[in-house]
Amino acid sequence: MSATAFYLDANELKRSDSGTRIVGGDIRYHGESETYAGLTFGYVPQSSAPYPKAAPDGIGVPAILPGARDGLTFVNLYGRANPFDNVFVAGDFAYEWNDAIDMQAYAFRVQAG
Repeated sequence: MSATAFYLDANELKRSDSGTRIVGGDIRYHGESETYAGLTFGYVPQSSAPYPKAAPDGIGVPAILPGARDGLTFVNLYGRANPFDNVFVAGDFAYEWNDAIDMQAYAFRVQAG
Protein backbone atom coordinates (compact mmCIF):
# COMPACT_ATOMS: atom_id res chain seq x y z
CA MET A 1 0.00 0.00 0.00
CA SER A 2 1.18 3.53 -0.72
CA ALA A 3 -0.13 7.02 -0.05
CA THR A 4 0.81 10.32 -1.67
CA ALA A 5 -0.22 13.87 -0.86
CA PHE A 6 0.09 16.65 -3.41
CA TYR A 7 -0.12 20.40 -3.85
CA LEU A 8 -0.18 21.72 -7.42
CA ASP A 9 0.43 25.24 -8.65
CA ALA A 10 0.28 25.20 -12.44
CA ASN A 11 3.18 26.76 -14.31
CA GLU A 12 1.08 29.11 -16.43
CA LEU A 13 2.14 32.11 -18.48
CA LYS A 14 2.33 35.20 -16.28
CA ARG A 15 -0.18 37.18 -18.37
CA SER A 16 -2.78 34.40 -18.19
CA ASP A 17 -2.07 32.81 -14.79
CA SER A 18 -5.39 31.68 -13.30
CA GLY A 19 -3.91 31.24 -9.83
CA THR A 20 -5.32 27.74 -9.68
CA ARG A 21 -4.07 25.66 -6.75
CA ILE A 22 -5.02 22.01 -6.16
CA VAL A 23 -4.49 19.96 -3.00
CA GLY A 24 -5.20 16.27 -2.65
CA GLY A 25 -3.93 12.78 -2.23
CA ASP A 26 -3.81 9.26 -3.58
CA ILE A 27 -4.11 5.93 -1.76
CA ARG A 28 -3.11 2.83 -3.69
CA TYR A 29 -3.08 -0.89 -2.93
CA HIS A 30 -0.46 -2.86 -4.87
CA GLY A 31 -1.41 -6.47 -5.51
CA GLU A 32 0.37 -9.34 -7.19
CA SER A 33 1.25 -9.48 -10.90
CA GLU A 34 0.66 -5.81 -11.75
CA THR A 35 -2.73 -5.62 -10.05
CA TYR A 36 -3.73 -2.54 -8.09
CA ALA A 37 -6.64 -0.48 -6.81
CA GLY A 38 -6.62 3.14 -5.79
CA LEU A 39 -8.40 6.33 -4.96
CA THR A 40 -7.28 9.85 -5.87
CA PHE A 41 -9.05 12.87 -4.43
CA GLY A 42 -8.53 16.61 -4.65
CA TYR A 43 -9.87 20.05 -3.98
CA VAL A 44 -9.32 23.46 -5.60
CA PRO A 45 -9.11 26.02 -2.76
CA GLN A 46 -8.09 28.88 -5.04
CA SER A 47 -8.55 29.83 -8.68
CA SER A 48 -9.52 32.85 -10.73
CA ALA A 49 -10.27 30.70 -13.80
CA PRO A 50 -13.62 31.63 -15.32
CA TYR A 51 -16.31 29.11 -16.20
CA PRO A 52 -18.71 29.57 -19.12
CA LYS A 53 -22.26 28.75 -18.08
CA ALA A 54 -24.65 27.87 -20.91
CA ALA A 55 -27.38 30.33 -21.69
CA PRO A 56 -30.89 29.32 -20.60
CA ASP A 57 -32.26 26.71 -23.02
CA GLY A 58 -29.04 27.11 -25.02
CA ILE A 59 -30.25 30.38 -26.51
CA GLY A 60 -28.27 33.58 -26.17
CA VAL A 61 -24.85 34.46 -24.87
CA PRO A 62 -23.36 32.19 -22.19
CA ALA A 63 -22.63 33.78 -18.83
CA ILE A 64 -19.00 33.88 -17.69
CA LEU A 65 -18.61 33.09 -13.99
CA PRO A 66 -15.29 34.48 -12.68
CA GLY A 67 -13.34 32.32 -10.23
CA ALA A 68 -15.82 29.50 -10.67
CA ARG A 69 -13.20 26.77 -10.26
CA ASP A 70 -12.92 27.70 -6.54
CA GLY A 71 -14.34 24.86 -4.49
CA LEU A 72 -14.14 22.21 -7.21
CA THR A 73 -13.77 18.75 -5.66
CA PHE A 74 -12.91 15.53 -7.48
CA VAL A 75 -12.45 11.83 -6.81
CA ASN A 76 -11.08 9.06 -9.06
CA LEU A 77 -11.36 5.33 -8.37
CA TYR A 78 -9.12 3.12 -10.47
CA GLY A 79 -7.85 -0.44 -10.62
CA ARG A 80 -6.44 -3.32 -12.59
CA ALA A 81 -6.90 -7.08 -12.19
CA ASN A 82 -5.62 -10.19 -13.95
CA PRO A 83 -8.55 -12.64 -13.88
CA PHE A 84 -6.81 -15.20 -16.13
CA ASP A 85 -3.29 -15.89 -17.38
CA ASN A 86 -2.22 -13.24 -19.91
CA VAL A 87 -5.53 -11.32 -19.52
CA PHE A 88 -6.08 -8.06 -17.69
CA VAL A 89 -9.03 -5.79 -16.98
CA ALA A 90 -8.58 -2.19 -15.86
CA GLY A 91 -10.91 0.68 -15.20
CA ASP A 92 -11.37 4.21 -13.89
CA PHE A 93 -14.33 6.15 -12.57
CA ALA A 94 -14.02 9.91 -12.01
CA TYR A 95 -16.51 12.31 -10.47
CA GLU A 96 -16.18 16.06 -9.92
CA TRP A 97 -18.51 18.63 -8.43
CA ASN A 98 -18.70 22.23 -7.37
CA ASP A 99 -21.71 23.25 -5.29
CA ALA A 100 -20.88 26.95 -5.70
CA ILE A 101 -21.91 26.83 -9.38
CA ASP A 102 -24.16 23.74 -9.24
CA MET A 103 -21.80 21.71 -11.45
CA GLN A 104 -21.13 17.99 -11.54
CA ALA A 105 -19.59 15.65 -14.07
CA TYR A 106 -18.46 12.05 -14.27
CA ALA A 107 -16.51 9.81 -16.60
CA PHE A 108 -15.43 6.17 -16.76
CA ARG A 109 -13.06 4.01 -18.74
CA VAL A 110 -12.75 0.23 -19.10
CA GLN A 111 -9.81 -1.52 -20.70
CA ALA A 112 -9.13 -5.20 -21.37
CA GLY A 113 -6.16 -6.89 -22.92
